[in-house]
Amino acid sequence: MYYNRIPEEFKKYHGEVVVNFKAWNPEKFYTTLHELKKKFKTFNDGKIYFRELKNGAPFEAPVEILLLGDDLEVLRDIAFDVERMIQNTPGTEDIDNPLALKKTDIKVEVNRDKAAIYGLSVIDIDQAIKASLDGLTIDKINVEAEDETYPLRLRVPFNNEATVNDFDKVYITNNKGLQVPLSQVAELEFKGEYAKINHFNLTRSIGVTANVLDPDKTSEVTANILPQLEEYDWPDGYSYYVGGEYETQTESFGDLGTLLIITMLGIFAVLVLQFRSFKQPLIIFSAIPLAITGSFIALFLTGWSFSFFAFVGFISLIGIVVNNSIILVDYTNQLIAEGKAKLEAIKIAAERRFIPIVLTTATTILGLVPLTFSASNLWSPLGWTLIGGLISSMLLTLLIVPVLYNWFTKKKSASS
Repeated sequence: MYYNRIPEEFKKYHGEVVVNFKAWNPEKFYTTLHELKKKFKTFNDGKIYFRELKNGAPFEAPVEILLLGDDLEVLRDIAFDVERMIQNTPGTEDIDNPLALKKTDIKVEVNRDKAAIYGLSVIDIDQAIKASLDGLTIDKINVEAEDETYPLRLRVPFNNEATVNDFDKVYITNNKGLQVPLSQVAELEFKGEYAKINHFNLTRSIGVTANVLDPDKTSEVTANILPQLEEYDWPDGYSYYVGGEYETQTESFGDLGTLLIITMLGIFAVLVLQFRSFKQPLIIFSAIPLAITGSFIALFLTGWSFSFFAFVGFISLIGIVVNNSIILVDYTNQLIAEGKAKLEAIKIAAERRFIPIVLTTATTILGLVPLTFSASNLWSPLGWTLIGGLISSMLLTLLIVPVLYNWFTKKKSASS
């Protein structure tokens, strides 16, 4: 189990605060989140983002559009256009375009001719600058009173952090032992650079990201952005890729969809071998759409979204709900084999299997109650999917399966 946040690299200008609520109260949680966003909206000393932690695969942001291409200036122009697209899409907030601002780097431009005259190499200059401003560990001091060992670092004196003027304090020792000021062999140049350049599948990429006002509508918001991206006039050699939560959901649900089909085919094949019929397995499978209906109603009434874990609940539900239909159909077959008329056999089977079906369903539901009422993003959608599906399939199976059995099963044979 892990949260859907990709850890940030260590940065002096970045910090994270995790707020844990003592108990899960959706109304209180989202009210507090809204108030915090409102309070820090006008905070000018930095960018403050609020993101709800959830269980699931990690992603950079709920909405992430990766722009792919070689030229950073072209990507920058495209990034501004995509940023406007996202801004014009309802439901988005905290839009971040990494190319909107450039960071300023100090570049030390070494005059190689002068350095050679003074008997200095570029490596000597580089090491001297690093040692003077960042510090060089020359020894270790052991404090017996504290039983600790501290590194002894040597650097030029400055208060708090180094400034541009501190470069004038840097001297380099040449091969003759003479001290040469850095200003004699190098010049400082201020140059704008992008803070970070990423690659996606070996192609240079820039990710324009955004949060959403309603986490349950992330897919809907992303889907509203896609037509705008399709209509955009992309330069040759430049394209986009949709990442974020949309990508993880697409991959997860795609794999689960395949698994769902395989599960249903496997169960159907076993039922065909057991009943030696294609009609009766179809009658038994009628419990599946009945169960799905109940699951959707349960999720809607309880306020949980149809998540990845709800889908996992669906796959589990398929194997559970057919049990009631199997019990009913198999017992009806036994009664017909004993010489009972079809309608009489259906009536007796429904009456005698009513209590076992109800008790089996009730015990399963009771076993799911502790997990379901834990108010967890992981367990609650899964639990409500199973409970809603079990209740609806139990009630409707006792009504619909006998009717379908009467319609599609021949009078004299239970295996046709």
